[in-house]
Amino acid sequence: MATGKTWLEHDSYTFFFRYRVKMGQKWVCTSYPRCPAFICVDQMYRIVLGNSEHNHERRTLHMCPNGQYVNIKFPRDKDKKAVVYCELITMTNGKTLVLYDGYTFYKRYKLKKFNKWNCTAFPRCNAYLNIDDNMIISGAIIDHTHEKKQIIKTPNGFYTRV
Repeated sequence: MATGKTWLEHDSYTFFFRYRVKMGQKWVCTSYPRCPAFICVDQMYRIVLGNSEHNHERRTLHMCPNGQYVNIKFPRDKDKKAVVYCELITMTNGKTLVLYDGYTFYKRYKLKKFNKWNCTAFPRCNAYLNIDDNMIISGAIIDHTHEKKQIIKTPNGFYTRV
């Protein structure tokens, strides 16, 4: 994970190591203690025991260019594949924005581990992206309350709204 934590993924659910047992290791759902699901694996990471009854939705892990994974809820395309694409752009007015899925986000503030980028329609829209200094998305809410604005790239490389 991009956070440095080790997770095990099974059936699109994520688990973290809890403790060693006689048969190997016990991994519990990352929603523990709210979720009772767990799996026990042997030394070859084969499942030997488990409770697969989760009380929440599946998570989707996305691999970043540096090989780390992040856990983000992103929209899905018609084939149910996650759509992850964002771009740092400069508008004709000189402002730097992030372009993701046709929506623009501005850098609102910096925290220790990431920068928070809010939708440019904030406060009407509460969508945001958490992006670290390597441009890796570590969290997001992308449910917008408005339609996409059409943005085009000008011949000089800057972007403008139409």
